[in-house]
Amino acid sequence: MKQKNIKFTWCKDTIINAVGNDIFTAIFIKKDGSERKMVCRFVADKGKLAIGEHDRILTVKEMLKKPQFRRVNLDTLASIKHGGITYNFN
Repeated sequence: MKQKNIKFTWCKDTIINAVGNDIFTAIFIKKDGSERKMVCRFVADKGKLAIGEHDRILTVKEMLKKPQFRRVNLDTLASIKHGGITYNFN
């Protein structure tokens, strides 16, 4: 599996363009400090047009559990796995 280390200057639109409507794995740090791994799909109509503080939040649909909408804070995003490539943010 390929890995790419990326300085976290990506904006929400760049991540959306990278994953499109495909299923991907997001690994992020929760508010309590623990790591969370989630298989999800981006939801365009739920989060793309958000502005202001919501610019740093990605709305996704969790796929493995009962499908539910979740919000991922981009400032705590550690990595995304998509298309055989792991994007590590630092």
